Amino acid sequence: MGKRILLLEKERNLAHFLSLELQKEQYRVDQVEGGQKALSMALQTDYDLILLNAHLGDMTAQDFADKLSRTKPASVIMVLDHREDLQDQIEAIQRFAVSYIYKPVIIENLVARISAIFRGRDFHRPTL
Repeated sequence: MGKRILLLEKERNLAHFLSLELQKEQYRVDQVEGGQKALSMALQTDYDLILLNAHLGDMTAQDFADKLSRTKPASVIMVLDHREDLQDQIEAIQRFAVSYIYKPVIIENLVARISAIFRGRDFHRPTL
């Protein structure tokens, strides 16, 4: 079974496109709108990756990460943003994100980054 991804993107067409493309790559994608609903889902379900917009409407990606980390500090978060602000990217990666993708999203780039994240996590997972 594929890795499980929680997708939180407020642009519906983009969210639908990303979901379909990630499913083609054999990922299981749960698509949600709104930071509070996503937070609830992330707390109830073990996701391998959380892919979210930097601006969720009802909270920022930083707020989401802060709340999630109280219960699930090892959550893996990737941020999508339409603003190409290097300082925001650096701060997000230093504080909570493993990667930061600018829009418009180049799907091959996104898939390659996700694959690299999972490859690194699987490599470091201890064998029993």
